[in-house]
Amino acid sequence: MEWENQLIQELQWSNKISNKASKELVAQEIAGLAKDGDAIGAGSGSTVYLTLFALAQRVKQESLHI
Repeated sequence: MEWENQLIQELQWSNKISNKASKELVAQEIAGLAKDGDAIGAGSGSTVYLTLFALAQRVKQESLHI
């Protein structure tokens, strides 16, 4: 996943996510479940962090309203 936001690129822990490739797959799967009009609740943790970026990508590309 490429980070477009300079602030995100500078977060020291974002490059130290364990099992990052697997978590990105889970994040993409979760983000794929979102439908227009859904309310999304988020917890904490690296998988949630990656899921929020996957959701943001869908919002940007598909004009998804969540």
